[in-house]
Amino acid sequence: MRSTNDPIAGLKQKLLDWDITTEDELKKIDKSARDHVDEEVAIAEKMPVPEATPKVLFEDIYVPGSEPQFLRGRTPDENYYYPERELKVPRSPAQTTL
Repeated sequence: MRSTNDPIAGLKQKLLDWDITTEDELKKIDKSARDHVDEEVAIAEKMPVPEATPKVLFEDIYVPGSEPQFLRGRTPDENYYYPERELKVPRSPAQTTL
């Protein structure tokens, strides 16, 4: 699948077919990207492991202010309710006034 439908390989081939770049330039770009990723991984591996608390596990999943009211767990006691958010219960059409 990857040999025929990989978007990165496809883009590289198009760049070569259209004479936008050379194979050597693509190899330099690829090496530079791999070096950058390796540096970032090394930094991340040196960081302390965060506590496995619900606050830490569920933070930074959504853009602040766009979080749902809660995340459902496997069981009700595992539900995580985002702090400082008012729980809004949806109203049925019968409860709305025109």
